[in-house]
Amino acid sequence: MTYVDPSIVLAELFAEDRCPPPTFWDEELASSRLVEYEIWNAIHRQRAERSHGEAARRIIESLAMSTLLFLRELGVEISLASYDRRMREAAAALGIELADC
Repeated sequence: MTYVDPSIVLAELFAEDRCPPPTFWDEELASSRLVEYEIWNAIHRQRAERSHGEAARRIIESLAMSTLLFLRELGVEISLASYDRRMREAAAALGIELADC
């Protein structure tokens, strides 16, 4: 399972130079409820509700909502997908595998 950080979703929604391959979205993905909050804040900040709202809803609906640490405590093999340098450093320090994206 891959835990998805908001930076990945936003890169996909706004077609940034770095975004995960199309097959990434076919994997078993999870995130916390905070991802929804952060995505909508970014969309509203850019006034992109009409152009990006439906795609954001689809991505959010595809994610299982649970925290990474909770899933690890359950024994789920999980990696982190993030473009945020600080998040990746924190994950590495905690021994969390980083996903290729």
